Amino acid sequence: MNTEKELTGYPSIDKPWFKYYRVESINARLPHKTMYQMVYDENKDYPDDYVFNYYGNRITFKDFFTNVDKAAKSLVYLGVKPDDIVTIMGLSTPETFYVAYACSKIGAVINLISVLSGEQELVNYLNEAESTVLVALDLFNDLISKVIPRTNVKKIINLSIEESMPVNIKTAYLNNQNKTNSSYVSWKKFIELSDGQPDITAYKYIPNRFTYLAHTGGTTGEPKGVMLTDDTVNGILFEDMINYDYDRQLKFLNTIPPCSLNSLSVLCILAAEESDVT
Repeated sequence: MNTEKELTGYPSIDKPWFKYYRVESINARLPHKTMYQMVYDENKDYPDDYVFNYYGNRITFKDFFTNVDKAAKSLVYLGVKPDDIVTIMGLSTPETFYVAYACSKIGAVINLISVLSGEQELVNYLNEAESTVLVALDLFNDLISKVIPRTNVKKIINLSIEESMPVNIKTAYLNNQNKTNSSYVSWKKFIELSDGQPDITAYKYIPNRFTYLAHTGGTTGEPKGVMLTDDTVNGILFEDMINYDYDRQLKFLNTIPPCSLNSLSVLCILAAEESDVT
């Protein structure tokens, strides 16, 4: 008697790739969690492990979650609600990831866009998302000042590359990009908004809920917005976790900008390896 499974010729049914997976991996089921909860649960018991090595400044998971909590409180203070889309135009600085996971914690939608976006592209991204809050590197304030009048953005949270640099490097970094307009708030002032604010209960997982707005590369036309769920993002991480044997604090160099989904999900969570984001 032939006990082998008869092939249908349809890859979606036959799943020929399974032969490369361990049995445990095939039978594993993705946990039903938000992006924030996935990160938190994987790393809450290792507060002293390092998540970032930013120009020699090692940032622990305790620091990471503390800053995510503060950013979450500050976003709520600014009026950000569940399902609001917060647009983030940043590089791989720790602050970019703090605010991204803060969005997940409060149920806001993350809209990470490329820092190479042109004027009209930025207008399109902001209007498509109907964002009232923009988190952006101060290096692009001149561009942003031209764009904001054509959008619904009310508040710009300015990130700076030197924010988390060690003091000896930070003092050598000249920043002349600060804005005095009341629409702009520095990262330091933004975090201070959390002072005295009540603790926030993490937003609960909802199946198939839109949580991340990704964008295609535009190689075949205008870039398109793609609505992704918590499961989509966490699935990238989960597949790595169940198929590869990682040791905690294993280092890897991140060269992918955070507007890439892979960068956002894998950089922070991969069983908590320490990441170089210089």
